[in-house]
Amino acid sequence: MTHALYTHKACGTRTAGLAELEAHIRVCPADRPQPEYLSAAETAKYVRAALKREFPGVKFSVTSKTFSGGASIDVRWVDGPTAKTVDDVINRYAGASFDGSIDMETCHDHWLLPDGTTKPASSPGTERSKGYLPAYKTGKPHPEARLVSFGAKYISSDRKFSPDFLRSVAEVVSKRYRQDPPEVGVSDYDGRGYFKEEGPAVTDFYPRFLSQRIYHVACGTPEGGEVADERW
Repeated sequence: MTHALYTHKACGTRTAGLAELEAHIRVCPADRPQPEYLSAAETAKYVRAALKREFPGVKFSVTSKTFSGGASIDVRWVDGPTAKTVDDVINRYAGASFDGSIDMETCHDHWLLPDGTTKPASSPGTERSKGYLPAYKTGKPHPEARLVSFGAKYISSDRKFSPDFLRSVAEVVSKRYRQDPPEVGVSDYDGRGYFKEEGPAVTDFYPRFLSQRIYHVACGTPEGGEVADERW
């Protein structure tokens, strides 16, 4: 039995069926111009602007590095919004995603809008390699949108806690569990706060659990329980 062949005129790819052709066209880069490459340093400028726009009044340190294997951007701050909240913003400027189920990296392009925000543009995904990241290709969302490829594949975040912030969280959480709050130390290196690993507050299981719970609440993670819903 002879199957009809369908050809994508933009790149010459031939498929056995219309559905396969439509799936190919969704991810084929031949239908659009090549993206404009933005270096890690240029990308960092947009990351700084996005953080300033989303979290006014919070001081962030945004640094970029370029090395033989690629480039990276690091974002650091003290107290302020949770890491997850910040990650939701900065990951819009990352040039790649990683599929841990098959240990595979996939790059993607973005639409950069005039106000500095981004929209997903295209990605080959990983589903063809039995991964879980879907392929996609979107149309131009704004007449002045630019198709770009961000120079840093990944953007890391690092949130630190000040001693006063940890103490304030420890007071509330410890009162909830009717325990004395663990002692907060001050780092000689950078002045950040941390829970001391000695002393009566952390010598048995329950207070040690309390220290972990306080940390989760400060981080805003689900492990913090109902207290994690309170805003600090």
